[in-house]
Amino acid sequence: MKKSFVSLALVALLCGQSAALAWQSSPPAERPQASQAQSAKPQARPAPATAAQQPQPPPRRPVERRPSSPDLADYGIQIAPDPRLIVLMAALEAAGFDPTPKGAEASAFRGVVRQDLSELDPALRARLKDFYERYKLTDEGATAADQTARYVSLAYTLGPPPEFEAPPRSDDLPAGVLDVLDFVPLVREFLLKSSAGGRLPDYLQMHRAEGDKLRGPAVEMARAVLTYFNTRPETIFYERAESAAPAAQGNRKKPKQEQKAPPLRERMRRFVIVPDLLAAPGAINFRVVRDDYFVVVPAGTDPRSSELRRGYLQYVVDPLVARFSREVAAKRPEIKSLLDAEAARKGRALTPDVFLATARSLVAAADARMDETARLRALQLETSAQLQSARDAAARDAALKESKQRQSAIADESVARLAEAYERGAVLSFHFAEQLRGLEGSGFDIASRTHVASGRILAFLERTADAMREFDAAIALADIPNGAYREALAEKKKLSEKK
Repeated sequence: MKKSFVSLALVALLCGQSAALAWQSSPPAERPQASQAQSAKPQARPAPATAAQQPQPPPRRPVERRPSSPDLADYGIQIAPDPRLIVLMAALEAAGFDPTPKGAEASAFRGVVRQDLSELDPALRARLKDFYERYKLTDEGATAADQTARYVSLAYTLGPPPEFEAPPRSDDLPAGVLDVLDFVPLVREFLLKSSAGGRLPDYLQMHRAEGDKLRGPAVEMARAVLTYFNTRPETIFYERAESAAPAAQGNRKKPKQEQKAPPLRERMRRFVIVPDLLAAPGAINFRVVRDDYFVVVPAGTDPRSSELRRGYLQYVVDPLVARFSREVAAKRPEIKSLLDAEAARKGRALTPDVFLATARSLVAAADARMDETARLRALQLETSAQLQSARDAAARDAALKESKQRQSAIADESVARLAEAYERGAVLSFHFAEQLRGLEGSGFDIASRTHVASGRILAFLERTADAMREFDAAIALADIPNGAYREALAEKKKLSEKK
């Protein structure tokens, strides 16, 4: 069925720099919250680069570099186990959760945990098991990964051990968390009465060892994504801090010249890969908690896999969509009509969040295009080798015929993936796929260097000594175009003249 697509102003993100300095006339847009896997869309502002360009500069954070070294921090990535998740999954193990396929041997770490829990208080074990069985998913076809998804979400709403402070009951909690929120008191008791508390440092070390195996492949995955987009991730951004309401002093208002803009507040964005040695095989859970993107992976996961890569694509894409929130909002009716039409066709609700739909669409399009181009490149090399070794025209014709058939099959698979994403609410996936197809290999930076400069210019306009030094350092590193520099200086001059 032929689908119609809207042409968004967001295409400027891919095709031009028409909104390059839109930041000057408006504050950062507020992004709406979503639930569970896409629970937040942070407002991204690029970080000011820093470098020692002035004599005797004050201590500052390292310069944000282009992704050229194997340091995960260059890509905004951390690999770290989470003690909340480890304890909660160990409690589920005691409750009887066992994702080991029939006939297969349990993992080494699961065997260690089972041995450690062999002397667990039978009454506590019975209560853990009763809770798990009572709230177990009964849907036909529910997998082990489905059973634990709610508990993974629960872990990321809790405070650190041993208190495991639980969030207040609210409909705003990620989907499924309310169903299992009463598991928290049992987890506290489990940590107190089992050997898991004393063994937690050892468990963390085993998870770190698994995480060390992910470092190299994680760097390769990030490089592939950033090379495709020809950009770098936004790991730091600035937002205006909310100022406290002034004390009432009659009805007298402070003169305009005395009013100061709220100070800028720096916020970090992280993409955290969390090893989970008790997870169901193949179960990858993606959670967004404010500015942090968590990907929980079982043992043996290859970070270059498409599912984990989609999480990193989301991390890279979200601030780009946030930057164009006004343009997306202007097309809200058109996007909403596509979402409503698809929801009616499928007979189920889709997200009403147009920002989320836009981000999902760009992620789905990039993921499909990356796979398709990689497979076509491999096929081209294979076909070239076959043609060189062909002994006669018939062999060459057969190789070319097979190559065309395989090209067609690869293209059909990409269309099928985009169609699946469309049906899940990524209603602009085909649109973005076409835009990306035209830009592949062009060398265009999807984030635009001018846009990357915007946060640094904003910091410069604070007119503090540190901000000026950081801005000058960014100029020296060629991270801010001269045109933008001149405009910032002109704005500063206007502000000085108003004093």
